[in-house]
Amino acid sequence: MSCIKSQVIRYLLMERLAMNAGVVRYVVMLICVVATSSITIAQDEVFTYSPQTLGPAFDAYWQAFDRQYSYFSIKKDVDWSKLKEEFRPKALAAKNADELAKVLQQMLRPLNDIHVFVMTKEGKRLDTAQRRWNYNGNGRIVMDQLTDTIRCGSFAIVGKTKPDGFGYFLMANQSAATPALVKQVVDEIRKLKDARGFIVDLRRANGGNEALAREIAQCFCAKEVVYAKSKFRNGAGHNDFGKDFERKLPASKEDPYTRPVVCLIGEGAISSGEGFAKMMKALPHVTMVGLPTAGASGNPGPIAVGKTGIQVYCSRWVDMLPDGTTVEGKGVPPTVEVKVPPETYRTADPTLEKALEILRKK
Repeated sequence: MSCIKSQVIRYLLMERLAMNAGVVRYVVMLICVVATSSITIAQDEVFTYSPQTLGPAFDAYWQAFDRQYSYFSIKKDVDWSKLKEEFRPKALAAKNADELAKVLQQMLRPLNDIHVFVMTKEGKRLDTAQRRWNYNGNGRIVMDQLTDTIRCGSFAIVGKTKPDGFGYFLMANQSAATPALVKQVVDEIRKLKDARGFIVDLRRANGGNEALAREIAQCFCAKEVVYAKSKFRNGAGHNDFGKDFERKLPASKEDPYTRPVVCLIGEGAISSGEGFAKMMKALPHVTMVGLPTAGASGNPGPIAVGKTGIQVYCSRWVDMLPDGTTVEGKGVPPTVEVKVPPETYRTADPTLEKALEILRKK
């Protein structure tokens, strides 16, 4: 009998302990939920909008931008100090992040730099400059001219021209490049090693990863070459810069294509697309045909606006040709300029025609 009582008592004790353990687990979970909620609330409320908090945040952002922005020296009509005087009161009057972001967007518009933009707390990009350009080509005519085409995603097309059999690399959407697609392009270009001429069409090279562009340009490079230079701010003065950094295109590890090449360029080539154009321009067997590129390369980086969660991106380098000529606002110039009214391209492609003419004479 005493044995049965002992078992009953033991069972009741274990049940009570289990109940207590459940309560403890519930309490711990509740504490975690409350703590997590508190952290989230704290993060959301970490910045209180008032002139007292916005003043230091705005001043720190303005100072950082003043020290880092690379193109003040060529923006002669922009008075950065005057912009501070004009927009600081508006920024301090902002009641929330959206209002502040819009004030900063308006403040930065006079720079007219596509690499200067505002990223909101939610990750929305607010551009401060708009760009209008004309495509100096006719996509339908280009495709009608090609045969044996290989589509590399939405990134590019590789093929041959009719009837000459010149190799053709068409950059369709540079920003869609991936390592896998670039490898596919490189493989297809190498298959055309026996073509007696090649066309590299960068008229729609809309920017992306310059390192990936370098892998393609290497297919045409027999000897390492400096294709560009860049420099960064290193002092309080808007003309204070560090030393020039050389950007080099390495020689191809396999047999490079060194027969005549024509590279087509125009206003559609921008940012890293212009980096690609500079690589081709630096090669001795390449003729650049078309119009100057967009002239917009900034290597932008972020500047935090205090603890608001807003970031302002600004151009950080001065992009240059190997001889030190600034590309911003000027673009990469062609060797042979094809300048015709934009409406000409509705029914023809004079730039492509010039490329074919040049290669046929080689």
